[in-house]
Amino acid sequence: MQQKTKKQVILITDGDHVAQHVVEEAARRVGGRCISASGGNPSEIDAPALIELIHDAEGEPVLVMVDDAGTRRKGPGEKLIEQLATEDSIELLGVLAVASHTAKVEGVP
Repeated sequence: MQQKTKKQVILITDGDHVAQHVVEEAARRVGGRCISASGGNPSEIDAPALIELIHDAEGEPVLVMVDDAGTRRKGPGEKLIEQLATEDSIELLGVLAVASHTAKVEGVP
């Protein structure tokens, strides 16, 4: 039986329309793939479906958005991070913490 190759994945902790546009462009620029279905505020895709899309993606790294819409407790984005981080078929290269379209924030001086 042939073993599946681990897919290289980078998680981005934002999935709103602003972040999604930027992540899709970043994936194009680095020759990777963005799982656009992982976008949303909050993320609505479940882990099994997301893992399947990751493995079906051509090219690496695979950029995946996980968003919990600012939930104070563990939200859907954080649950996805936990599930993907423990998935044997995924090599998690890193998690990029982003808040791209946040109200009442002026940014970094």
